[in-house]
Amino acid sequence: MRSLSIVILVVALIASFTAVAPAQEEKTAAKAAPEKTAEAPKEAPIQIKEVTPFTYCALEMKGSYNQHGIAFNNLFAVAGSQRLPLDKAPFGIYFSDPANTPEEELVWEVGFEIAEGTELKRPLVAKKWQHTTVVSKIYTGPFSEEAMSAVYGELMGWVKENGCFVCGPSLERFLSDPEFDEQGGMSGTIEIFIPVQKGKKQ
Repeated sequence: MRSLSIVILVVALIASFTAVAPAQEEKTAAKAAPEKTAEAPKEAPIQIKEVTPFTYCALEMKGSYNQHGIAFNNLFAVAGSQRLPLDKAPFGIYFSDPANTPEEELVWEVGFEIAEGTELKRPLVAKKWQHTTVVSKIYTGPFSEEAMSAVYGELMGWVKENGCFVCGPSLERFLSDPEFDEQGGMSGTIEIFIPVQKGKKQ
């Protein structure tokens, strides 16, 4: 799977956008202080979870994950210019496995949930998350490459041990703003979805 260290670098920037309500968009030049994030859910065991399909606005990406800063900045800048509500938690969806995909061919996207029927203009695209059965884990802790590799290793081990197979892209939703330690390390809370089906892959 992948490291989240690049993604978390931009969450602090994203927070400033989420505080801007549609009625305030004429004042986008002013920097409003973001509302305090609600207390994040505590880490929970891996579990099978049923998810209601939802519509989201996506900015499609290809290539290195080092583009996350650019991707999130562009997502919220364009969404703001289209007067979209910016009050939903951002997420990333990853269609490629970097373990067996060349960096320049990685396919992924960043986005957030929107109301069904919302009209979008390019480069934003309206899509729908259709995967209803997922393996879910809420993770709270450091976002180092080592820590996130361990989390994904645990998830994939659970999938195999419980007679499931992966049937869709992983989704990582941010549930808190990051915290920084004295060494500059980052930590926070995310929820990971991995779509699965029971049985053996055909």
